[in-house]
Amino acid sequence: MPNSPTLILKFVLGLTLTLILAACGGESPTNTTSPATPTVPATKSLVAGVATNLAGPITNAPSTLTQSQIQSQGLGLSKTDWEKLHGSGTTLAPGIPSFQYEKGQYQIIMIDDRVTQLQRYWLSQPVSLDMAKEESKKLYPVDAKIIKSVVTSTKDNVDIFFSDIVKQAFASSQNSGLLWPGGAPGNFTVTYRQAVNNQINSLIIALGVNPT
Repeated sequence: MPNSPTLILKFVLGLTLTLILAACGGESPTNTTSPATPTVPATKSLVAGVATNLAGPITNAPSTLTQSQIQSQGLGLSKTDWEKLHGSGTTLAPGIPSFQYEKGQYQIIMIDDRVTQLQRYWLSQPVSLDMAKEESKKLYPVDAKIIKSVVTSTKDNVDIFFSDIVKQAFASSQNSGLLWPGGAPGNFTVTYRQAVNNQINSLIIALGVNPT
């Protein structure tokens, strides 16, 4: 039996973005003291992992919030506002709301014409965790409050946040039941991917808690 659009959309929202150079809440979680440790999956190709599994269009119900209201250079921005900052992008996979910018430094997934996931790469030189955390602050709203920090079994650092602005940005979404895997509206995670010598080669920002 074919996969239903709902199950497939859940799969799409759960994937983290992957560099494809070779191929081309209301409240915070109920238990804020011990949310589930985010699971960081093995690297996957966005094209291979999504393009053959998406059935039907994703319903859009864009919010009217602008960049100045969202106070972010990344998460929650409309495509128009994102491209004012990062220029025009290229589609990663036909039929998938996913795009690449600035020669592969950024990749995003959009739902409701807003950035729901993004990955920022340091292509030539990995950076320290402190530098990556400073960079990440530009890419999510200024009202974000950290709930918990964890280190995964693969030594990736993950910070779990709640932002009322992020919650508002997607408040009119017809996909609201699918946007926040593992969390409540307003939750998001920032995952810092380790390279060699404890340096960071990319960071991933995604709605929800424990996205897989």
